[in-house]
Amino acid sequence: MAGRRTAETFSAASAQIARKHVDAAIALYRTALDTAPNDVDAQSYLAGWSRYLGRQTGANDYVNQVRALDPARTDRLRTMFATIDQKVSTPLTDSLPALPEPGLGIVTLGYALHGDVSMNDILIDRLQQTKAAAQRWPTAPVVVTGGVEQSAPLLRAVLARCRIQRR
Repeated sequence: MAGRRTAETFSAASAQIARKHVDAAIALYRTALDTAPNDVDAQSYLAGWSRYLGRQTGANDYVNQVRALDPARTDRLRTMFATIDQKVSTPLTDSLPALPEPGLGIVTLGYALHGDVSMNDILIDRLQQTKAAAQRWPTAPVVVTGGVEQSAPLLRAVLARCRIQRR
């Protein structure tokens, strides 16, 4: 029963993150520790989201708790945090990079549709960049992921229609 409660707590915390309510998610992850104090997943999430909020001392405390229980997990967390730091410090650009063509694939992240099933400007911009990349590398396979799960069937239909209209 405790495992199920923890899974439900994690699910609720993920929903709070999706709503950008990080403090509410942190509170839920803490309740998971009330049920399972040695849960390295909860401690890892708490380390990451505390770090995201700039609460480095709290993040370090959770990393230390993880280290005591699972040193290998600590190494993976440190690697993940270093990767995040490196990527966050990389300036964003709209220009396509110079890449070797053999083995190249183009992947575009979907985005939630508006309530009226129209495309968000973010999705339109992503698709325009995808089209430019596909024109530059015509032999590269193209993958466009779905957006929000509840609108995935609609998103597939909208993307297919967009693809046909913009050829």
